[in-house]
Amino acid sequence: MYTSTISSKASTACENGFHTNSYLQEKNRSFNSPLSCKSFADLEKINAPILDAHSYCQLQECRIDEVRAKSFCDCQISTIAKLKSGSYVEIKRCDVGSVEASGFVLAKESKIANISTKSYAELRGITQLKRVEAKGFIKATNSEIASIHSGSYVELKAIKGLHTIHAHGQVQAAECDIEQLQSKNYIEMAASTVSQVTCAQLEATNSYLESIKSTYGVTLKSCWAIRTVSAQDVIAFQCASLGAIEATRSANLSFCPSVDNVTALEITLKDCTVLHNVTGNAVKVINSVVQQTLTAKNSEMKLVNSHINKLVLEAPLQAPTIARTEASGDIPSNILSLVQAVQSGRLHIIREGSNYCIHFGDLQQRMRNMNLMTMNGIIISASNGVGTLNMYNNQIKVDDLIIPKDKTTVQAAFEFIERQRHRQTAHIDSNNNNNSKVEQKPQRVIIAGGHVAEVAFEVAGGVVIVQDNGSVGTIFQGTVQESTGRAEAEPPNEYTDAVSLDIMRNPCTTPSRQTYDRTTLQRLVNKVTGRIICPLTYQEFSLSDCLPDVGLQAQIEAWLQIHKPSSLQESLQHTAAASSESNIEIEMAEAGMTFTF
Repeated sequence: MYTSTISSKASTACENGFHTNSYLQEKNRSFNSPLSCKSFADLEKINAPILDAHSYCQLQECRIDEVRAKSFCDCQISTIAKLKSGSYVEIKRCDVGSVEASGFVLAKESKIANISTKSYAELRGITQLKRVEAKGFIKATNSEIASIHSGSYVELKAIKGLHTIHAHGQVQAAECDIEQLQSKNYIEMAASTVSQVTCAQLEATNSYLESIKSTYGVTLKSCWAIRTVSAQDVIAFQCASLGAIEATRSANLSFCPSVDNVTALEITLKDCTVLHNVTGNAVKVINSVVQQTLTAKNSEMKLVNSHINKLVLEAPLQAPTIARTEASGDIPSNILSLVQAVQSGRLHIIREGSNYCIHFGDLQQRMRNMNLMTMNGIIISASNGVGTLNMYNNQIKVDDLIIPKDKTTVQAAFEFIERQRHRQTAHIDSNNNNNSKVEQKPQRVIIAGGHVAEVAFEVAGGVVIVQDNGSVGTIFQGTVQESTGRAEAEPPNEYTDAVSLDIMRNPCTTPSRQTYDRTTLQRLVNKVTGRIICPLTYQEFSLSDCLPDVGLQAQIEAWLQIHKPSSLQESLQHTAAASSESNIEIEMAEAGMTFTF
């Protein structure tokens, strides 16, 4: 902190202030009444109650209660209670009460109480700053700041005493201590301590966080999050301590030795210990421990070298699969995808006059949301925070779902769904009432190493298969079956995706020289920026920067041919579809046609 003092060479006798129609240039004087000028003011070692300059002012080693300048103001080694500028302000080694500027504010090595600017602010070595507010960005380094409000982005390094940050743009924070951090965009932080985070998307490394709430994704690497993490997707890697993980879509945790609870639709645990419960629809567990209850709806679950206190298998979810044919003939694949999306509750198709509306999210909110677009008799609308809308050529794409802009196709899908509703029967393979009911396979649990103390099936008839010296205790509504051989061959690590742990069907290499399946990269795309941050290296890149690894893909297909021939055809189809979609995505990304809603 620097506190200026007036040089002893300054005049000790006080004089009356004065007004000049020209510029004001004074040195070593003290005034007991205001100074004003019609032009600029250049003052050194001046004491005065008020300075009013109609142009710019330059102050050095001055002590002035109030400074008003219609142009810029440059202050060095001065004490000012109130500073107001019609342009930018530069402050160095000063003690200032409040700063109000129409232009930017640059401040170094000073004590300032409040800053307000209609432009941006750059601060370094500032102490005792209660509040800084800027319509533009704010950059601060090695400072003490209590409150930050920015209409744009914020970059912080080594900031202490921060109670509140509100930003409309992205926030980057390193080595900071923050109570509440809120951003309508995404946040990147490293080596920081934050009590409460609210944002669109979060990437954090080596940080201590108490509570996290994100609209889209949260990626944590070597972090502590002791209370709750709430987001659409959560990825955690080498986090020493995590509280309750609540994801509306997926949670992927690796090498996390202490997690309170995990709740998500899709859950992957690898080398983790969960102290209480895990609850999900589709759950994968590898080399992990669940000390209380794991509840899932898998039709088949494989536990690899894991220890579970209690496993509860609820009735598996039956994916809606519409039959390929009905009385009128084959159903086109684009109608099939729309019908499946409606059946899963992801979207609704309704008729509004001569138009057809495709609404993503809760139909109850339909009247409270603006239409995203209207084209060729099709209306696209969505509830907040549902997904990302892309447009290219004759297609509309929301996340991974492609919707044609052809009204006839959407109309055909609508009419097909209406027919099914009126007949109260759908051509769904798992629920066909026309004397062709498909026999349901029993749920299966494969325990490949490790131990499960208790297994309970909600639907009677479940089967527990024990492999690789695994063991099981009590079984409710199921039977145990000792495997006659070893567990099914596991793919080499280099063939599996580091995030999903699934075998890669379309491996792609990123600029950071990591390899992921393209579907994983698609899910990692930041909903706000359209960019991807590598979960392992934290390098940022776009989907179009990733190159297919043709050699690795050939090796994987060869392995599948030997060990899982039934999966090879599915892999080839998956690769072809993903390749087609990836070309569309890259071209859309280059055209910049991405919208988040």
